[in-house]
Amino acid sequence: MILLDLDKRITIFAPGRVGSTSLSETIHPLTTNSHMTLRQSDSHTHFLTPIISQKPIPPNYYNMLESFMNMKMSIVNVYKFIKKVFPKDFDKHYVIIRDPIDRFVSGCEMLLQLNGEDAFLQFYNDMTRDKFVNLIEFCTSHPYADFHIQPYIGFVDQPVDFVHIDQVSTLIKDLYNVDMLHIDPSADWLTDKHKNKFRSFAKEHKDVFIHHIIKEIEVYKTLDK
Repeated sequence: MILLDLDKRITIFAPGRVGSTSLSETIHPLTTNSHMTLRQSDSHTHFLTPIISQKPIPPNYYNMLESFMNMKMSIVNVYKFIKKVFPKDFDKHYVIIRDPIDRFVSGCEMLLQLNGEDAFLQFYNDMTRDKFVNLIEFCTSHPYADFHIQPYIGFVDQPVDFVHIDQVSTLIKDLYNVDMLHIDPSADWLTDKHKNKFRSFAKEHKDVFIHHIIKEIEVYKTLDK
């Protein structure tokens, strides 16, 4: 999600698995454009760009957002592009972050869910290292991998304020005086037992995927969280 608040002159960038669903639903009553959803033709990008503005939204904003539907840009590059095109409209930028390993594991869990209950449970019922290697390959090549698991922290143009996922509720309360909703986007059939077993296995075998996010981990460790 990329929130553009033209009244407060701020942006909030929250890609998948850092509370973006809860955040988007929390600020939904405040938005002007009813959660414009952008999907590129090849499903490379799938995210929301809500806008808050008491004044009519300039047409060039809609033209810009609609143009992304036909552009093969990662979500972090879309965010960078927005900041570059409209530098005078915003004074402050917030980027929501989470431990990169936790986010990657959670993102893989979500991507596997999107492939269906049978696929997830097939792996869950017979977790082996070889199958996990295949799973990671599946996830990194998934059409929605960009949104859910691809690194972004080290690619965001400075200056920005990094906000840890645990501090998002405080941020939203301070900015909008509303209580943060807590929404779990997991499928109904996915139980806590499923999640805990999957996450435990993934972290025990993080050597399978850590090379995908090693630079993200290094940047994350340097941040004041």
